[in-house]
Amino acid sequence: MRNICRKLIDSASVVDDMKVVRGCFNIPADAAKDLAFQLAAAMPERLLCVLGTVADGKPLLTVMISKDLIEQRHLHAGQMVREAAKLIQGGGGGAPHFATAGGRNAEG
Repeated sequence: MRNICRKLIDSASVVDDMKVVRGCFNIPADAAKDLAFQLAAAMPERLLCVLGTVADGKPLLTVMISKDLIEQRHLHAGQMVREAAKLIQGGGGGAPHFATAGGRNAEG
């Protein structure tokens, strides 16, 4: 998992002064959560992380946002993931810094 974390950090793009990390993997939900928290520890500022995963044919979205972006840009992971979940015919939510959503349509 550390190799995936390092590759995601190295491939992060900068958008509007935010470090945007995104990836799509075939890993279980708990591994996606662990990966998001590893990224947050490695990149504690300006982080917007969106991970898409598929496990047993079911899609899952994971969003992690650093505290500074929550405070300065009023971003909310729960609101973001709830909106994105519509694309995978699902639902979800969570806290301002971390949220997940599951769905039925992995192609979404």
